[in-house]
Amino acid sequence: MTEAGLSIALATSARISPYFDIAYVNEDTTAASYATEATADGNSDLLASAPDGYITYGGGMILNLSSKVNGYVSISETTNREDFSETLFTGSLKLKF
Repeated sequence: MTEAGLSIALATSARISPYFDIAYVNEDTTAASYATEATADGNSDLLASAPDGYITYGGGMILNLSSKVNGYVSISETTNREDFSETLFTGSLKLKF
């Protein structure tokens, strides 16, 4: 698997710092081997995916609200795949006591 990417974050002394992330991923895979089904149903629903290359991109905010409160909010998307596409929203908030 080969991955090339770039992350850019705006370095400020602010409490909220935006960032952007992009990556190109190329997977060289061989065909997968699965156990045969218990009954024949005529469907070939257990096919392996073999993505030639795809792109993920996204961005978000890094939160440095105080010395005791920090975290992030992020959204990213995976595109250019034949078997699926996804949009992912993640976040984290850390409180120190």
